[in-house]
Amino acid sequence: MPLKGLFTQSAVVLLDRPASLDAVADLLGGDDAGLTRVAGDPLDGDDPGLVRHPADAYGPRLLVPFPPTHPNGEMPSADRGVAAVDVVNVPWPDGMGDPEDATDGQMALFAAWAGGQFGPGAFPDNLASAVDQAWHWPEAASVVPKHRAFLRILTTYAVGSDADEPLLPDDYSPIHELTFATFLADRFLDLPGALCYFNPTGCTVWPKELFRETIAFHQTHRVPPLPLWANVRLMKADAFLQAAGVNESGWSVMDTVGNGQLDLPDVELIVRTDKWDLNDADGLLRNLSLELLNGWPAKTGDVVPGPAPAGAVPGGGAPTEDVPWRVTMCEDGVSAPPRPTVRLIAQDGTEPPAELLRVRHPRRDG
Repeated sequence: MPLKGLFTQSAVVLLDRPASLDAVADLLGGDDAGLTRVAGDPLDGDDPGLVRHPADAYGPRLLVPFPPTHPNGEMPSADRGVAAVDVVNVPWPDGMGDPEDATDGQMALFAAWAGGQFGPGAFPDNLASAVDQAWHWPEAASVVPKHRAFLRILTTYAVGSDADEPLLPDDYSPIHELTFATFLADRFLDLPGALCYFNPTGCTVWPKELFRETIAFHQTHRVPPLPLWANVRLMKADAFLQAAGVNESGWSVMDTVGNGQLDLPDVELIVRTDKWDLNDADGLLRNLSLELLNGWPAKTGDVVPGPAPAGAVPGGGAPTEDVPWRVTMCEDGVSAPPRPTVRLIAQDGTEPPAELLRVRHPRRDG
């Protein structure tokens, strides 16, 4: 799906009941908040058999102007940017639709995904992936399926702009936009029936209490709340390697997904899970993402220090100090969705199977 274009950032609140735009507007201060109400767009095209999908982004919505100031300082392009907010009274469509089926909304759903209406850079099955990898919130598997509607936030600079203006202004700042979208989601988590925050591009789900605790923690430490925006995932490769005829086990891929929202590559580790502490690996992924955000010019051939293998003890034969990790800049990651990554492989005497590195999508469930 397009990463940045008509829409630049997204955030979603999953709801267990329908909500009205009036209730949404009230949480922002009502008519005094400078909101614009848009009734909805007519169906484009002349094909009377083409049926709109109820989850496309062409229905009634609120336009929330970017604020002139922001927790990080002055808001770039505040005069052009808006957040389009709509409420969709059907469950999140995790499937992509069908470009050949024009009669039940499936073609329109496919077009909506292709147009970034479910989040720039978001791909189908992202909600299932978010639940599957919600290590911080085990209850997600029972709570998320209860949703019956969702509130969607999409930031854009296209409203009221001239046709010859670029979709992204020169002073575009992804972290300012994403922080603003997150601020709006925080407000909307107070809607009746709000179940959780969902970041479609970063494949994360967070209940309100943990969401707000995470924001407070990161504000205290003056770092952006990357865990809200980008997930860290674990994908075991045993089943894939066995199917490929490779008689090796214990290999996994750990990666981030969602760094593209900040115009950064994701980070992936190719690791043996029987050799490394996964909490340490998680920390390495987060720390390197922050380094990228702070301007680290990563390049193939770089070597970065990482944690020692699990069980390393003095005199035990295993290294007790940081192990070097070799960097390779990749146009595509090992696991879905397709996007550029900074790949790291530990220089610990092991080498991952070539079959694993050649294939982008090992099974999530290993």
